[in-house]
Amino acid sequence: KPFLKSSDPGRSLVATIKNIQMNQSMAEIESGFRNWEKPTLIFWGLKDPWLPVEQAEQFANQLKNRELVKLEEAGHYPQEHWSKEISEILVPFLRRKA
Repeated sequence: KPFLKSSDPGRSLVATIKNIQMNQSMAEIESGFRNWEKPTLIFWGLKDPWLPVEQAEQFANQLKNRELVKLEEAGHYPQEHWSKEISEILVPFLRRKA
C-alpha cells in the first residue's frame, strides 16, 4: 500500500529540485552567515549523493566559530543512521558551549 495517496508531493519535490539554483542559494546562505559568531557544529556525510563535502568546507570556512565533522560512511541524513556517533560529538560540544 503506498504511503501517499497522491503523487503530487513527489512532483512538487522534483519541480523544486529542477528549479533550485544551488550556487545562488548557497551564496545567499553564506552571505547571511558572514557575521555569525555563535558556535556552530556541522556534521557532513561524505557519501552524500547530492551535496559534496566541498560545499560544506566552503560554507564552514566562512564561519568564525565552527567545527566541521566529516562522517565517512554517512550519506545525506547522517542523523538517521549515525545518531550514536553524532551524539558522542554533539553532547560534549553543547556542554562546552553552554
